[in-house]
Amino acid sequence: MRKIIYIILIAFSILLLGCADKTNNNKEVSFNDNENKNEYFETINKIKIDINNADSTKIYSAIKLFEVNDTTLLILDVYSSSLYMISNQGRIMKKIGGKGNGPGEFQFVSDFTLDNLKNIYVLDGLGGKVGKFDSTGKFIKNYFVSFTQRIPWKIQFFNNQFIISAEKNLSDGSTSANYDFLDYSDISYLNVYDNNFKYKFSFFHPVKKLENTQGILNREWDTFAPFTIIKNSLIASQQDGFYALYLFNNNYKTIKEINVKTDSFKNINLNEVKGIKILSNKMPNISEEKIGKIIGNHSVPLKIFYDQPYLLIEVRNPLPNYFPEYAKDYNPTFHIDVFAFDNGELKPLISNIANQGRLIGIGKNHCFYFEVQNSKNIYENKYFFIYKKKLKL
Repeated sequence: MRKIIYIILIAFSILLLGCADKTNNNKEVSFNDNENKNEYFETINKIKIDINNADSTKIYSAIKLFEVNDTTLLILDVYSSSLYMISNQGRIMKKIGGKGNGPGEFQFVSDFTLDNLKNIYVLDGLGGKVGKFDSTGKFIKNYFVSFTQRIPWKIQFFNNQFIISAEKNLSDGSTSANYDFLDYSDISYLNVYDNNFKYKFSFFHPVKKLENTQGILNREWDTFAPFTIIKNSLIASQQDGFYALYLFNNNYKTIKEINVKTDSFKNINLNEVKGIKILSNKMPNISEEKIGKIIGNHSVPLKIFYDQPYLLIEVRNPLPNYFPEYAKDYNPTFHIDVFAFDNGELKPLISNIANQGRLIGIGKNHCFYFEVQNSKNIYENKYFFIYKKKLKL
């Protein structure tokens, strides 16, 4: 996986999103507290999921969760490239997808979303396609993402359309035999498709103040642009080493840029990228060890969840090095920042809530789901837990 990350990062000179739409509606907000406490979440249910089941179905993790109803959860396991319908007691009811190249199979499932009719759309991040299933999990058909968009990683249904987070760094008409790279300022990271997955347009471009770095490796593997839907608008962030949130209306125009100030978020050290050059499409003039340090040394917004009026941001804390072989202790830690968000206004509430698991989904009445593994090597686990917790504010 590290090799794949390294090749992708260097070969396409990616990253550093911001917004190309000029807006004067910029705002800065700051947290007043940095307590690093975890009692803001009260555990109300704990679900144990066995990895080795009687029917030989293997489920290793829950990277994303959707609460179908009071008794059924839909979860994504990237390790098996599958979705699972499970009961709220942890019993596996149905498997959707799986690794392979056949109908309803995927190379690497990175995300899923549901439309208004509860049809399920599964995004294959490496295969560049979307599989459609009905609400019971029956496969319907595949759609393919535009070749010009590299590594599609997140998908959401919005405004009767689909938004896919991917790096569009190739001009329209590019093929595997003819890569026509866009200029840095023309790259975009959020891509709009109609409900038949016909590509329409892209938006959300690199930050101008980082143009001299040419997008040098300042991104996480999770996604190019974490985003979520808020009523008739969309809010997105970027893994460029700065803490900024961008609010778009349902016409995908920027209506507000919000810069967040908090001691719990470490910004990128711009001195580290001075003088770095991309010598070709494949190699910069720095070592792999240095690349890993640049990627790891700042905080990164990974996920955004909204449950009115709360906006939760999961943040990865800095690492000594992003690549384990160059780090003395490769043990990622995460924290959560909580905002109140209403009518386009963002109010910081609590910063740096210690997070012992990964935030994977939301439920009713401001309940949030966390995945907790019981060992570092996921394939050695015999079980894992999903915690349902209530936010106490």
